[in-house]
Amino acid sequence: MLAFILIHGWYTSAIELLHNLDRYTTWPMFARDIGPDSGSALSTQNLYGVHPFYMCIESDGKAHGVFILNSNAQEVETGPGPHLLYRTIGGRIDMAFFPGPTPEEVINQYLQHIGFPFLPAYWALGYQLCRWGYGSLDAMKTVISRNQAAGIPLDVPYADIDYMNHYEDFTEGDNWSGFPAYTQQLHNQGLHLIVIFDPAVEVDYSSFQRGINALPFDGMWIDMNEPSNFDTGTYFSMEEQLANAKLSCPISGPDSSLDVPPYPTQAVYQRSGEYLFSKTLCMLGKTARRSRNFYDTKNLYGWSEARDTYQAIPQVTGKRSAVISRSTFPSSGRYGGHWLGDNTARWEDLQTSVIGVMEFNMFGIPYVGSDICGFNGVSNEELCLRWHQFGAFSPFSRDHNSEGMPDQDPAVWPSVANAARIALGFRYYYLPYLYSLHYNAARYGHTVIRPLFFEYPKDEETLEISQQFLWGSALMIAPALYQGQTTVHAYFPSDTWYSLQPETYGQKMFSGFNDVHAPLSSLTPVFVRSGFILPRQAANTTTTASRLNPFEVLITVKTNAASSGELYYDNGDDIIPNDNIEQHPRVHWQFSFTSSIVGGVFTGNCETCSTAVKPPTLDTIEILGYPSAPNFSGFKLDGSSVTLDMSKTSYDASTQRVMISSKNLISLMALKKKFTLSFSNN
Repeated sequence: MLAFILIHGWYTSAIELLHNLDRYTTWPMFARDIGPDSGSALSTQNLYGVHPFYMCIESDGKAHGVFILNSNAQEVETGPGPHLLYRTIGGRIDMAFFPGPTPEEVINQYLQHIGFPFLPAYWALGYQLCRWGYGSLDAMKTVISRNQAAGIPLDVPYADIDYMNHYEDFTEGDNWSGFPAYTQQLHNQGLHLIVIFDPAVEVDYSSFQRGINALPFDGMWIDMNEPSNFDTGTYFSMEEQLANAKLSCPISGPDSSLDVPPYPTQAVYQRSGEYLFSKTLCMLGKTARRSRNFYDTKNLYGWSEARDTYQAIPQVTGKRSAVISRSTFPSSGRYGGHWLGDNTARWEDLQTSVIGVMEFNMFGIPYVGSDICGFNGVSNEELCLRWHQFGAFSPFSRDHNSEGMPDQDPAVWPSVANAARIALGFRYYYLPYLYSLHYNAARYGHTVIRPLFFEYPKDEETLEISQQFLWGSALMIAPALYQGQTTVHAYFPSDTWYSLQPETYGQKMFSGFNDVHAPLSSLTPVFVRSGFILPRQAANTTTTASRLNPFEVLITVKTNAASSGELYYDNGDDIIPNDNIEQHPRVHWQFSFTSSIVGGVFTGNCETCSTAVKPPTLDTIEILGYPSAPNFSGFKLDGSSVTLDMSKTSYDASTQRVMISSKNLISLMALKKKFTLSFSNN
């Protein structure tokens, strides 16, 4: 019997963020090629990966977590009491307990146990565009060109299995002649290429070495790695097996003990006529160079492929990259990210994508997102627009759809193109903040996207909020997720929040529920919390260009308290030595701002400053919630007077907004490890 009120955990479906313990529910965990079923009121099917970890929120707001390490088919039953019953049908069990007491501390302790997430290349945080169904290289060129012409920020075009010859890895189809040359053209424009590979060619095979040198790719997308097999059959006798042209598995006799175990778990029972090997390989197969049974290691397949791919890419490209894997297991986040699988173009899948992104941050895989607009089925203008408004705030942001479906890239509809430009423009503006959050995840083991209850665990209202989320501690996003919706009934925890929407920019929001406007033609409802300093850079249509712009910071004043923040900056795609971020050349600035009736003081301390990294200067400072007009002629940097650009410097008493700007205002180079910018009030 467990003493808790709410529980989150294990990767089955993303229908609910916190599980309902008033009903009896069995959640199977066995990696399977099956997409999310958001159309059902309650789906308990096992999806692509396995994460036997859960976190409890107790009645006093304190949290603890439990990790059960096992790689076999398993399941968890929850129900009234409340109670939790765990079953597995093989292997061994290692259990770890994490005392918290806050939700973020639980995840931090869990990640200390399984390993911290990888740091993706900077370009991998840009917008990505893909589809299965490019009939030729020319078709891909057409889609990429029309989105560039529409001014859509774009960093990563994709090639799905269309580019292959008969879907064979490391081959080039007849309609894809000139693909390497086109890739070089993309590189010249500051873009990067991710290509798909299906299981599996071992990295020490000569075919792998030949293939990866044929195309100048930048990242890898590893799919179908549950592993999936579409047509696995059965046999009763060896004679029947020999006469069968397809892969078949024994369902009787002495060889069937692994494929038809006494208790195959709910992963089999919920699908009539199926077996453990359905849609995959025979459980009696061998892995780990024939030293292990597939029965014991199937759930590790995607994890092991991601690990080897992550280690192999830098040896080929000489650069840091990004790996996206469909099947995951605890510690997969050390080697790559995850997309939420083959979703469907429907509003329910958009809504549950919010839950899925938060969920995988708790599993230690912060580089995560859904297929924007939906993969299966026909999307539509409004759905695709709203999905871009949400997807621009997912760490992994990619539009992708299936073969035979109509195009759904943003440039198809002018309204979607406009919404994508706005939402992605905001994303690119705040990418320095998002990249700094990923650095914190990689170095210290934190989440990037988190539910509201992570910051406000004692506010019971936040426990029920599953369609709002935070970037770190400072930015709150409340996307519109329903057809015909024009306002969002958003919850604001007890704090000072400022609107970042253009129509209400800088406006303070009341605590509690507020109806906020969510126009189709403007920015997603997004708000910033007081007491923080967020780095940013003016947005271009590629991260390559954006990284050249001067830095800015947004400071939000908190009454009677200092505001704080940080900026992490490196060379963007250089290899992390020995996979140890402590050895990585970087510039890591920690900022602080204090104010009084007399004036304000903005300071910076470079916690780690490498001369190998050369960041742009900090030219612009914006302050929200500053109650007095600064004396713009009295600014001093380290004791010396500063001349501000008065065409870009101002104070608005009605919104308490300060804008401060000067070219090359503050150097962030390694030689200058500290600074103090001070000013008095009029």
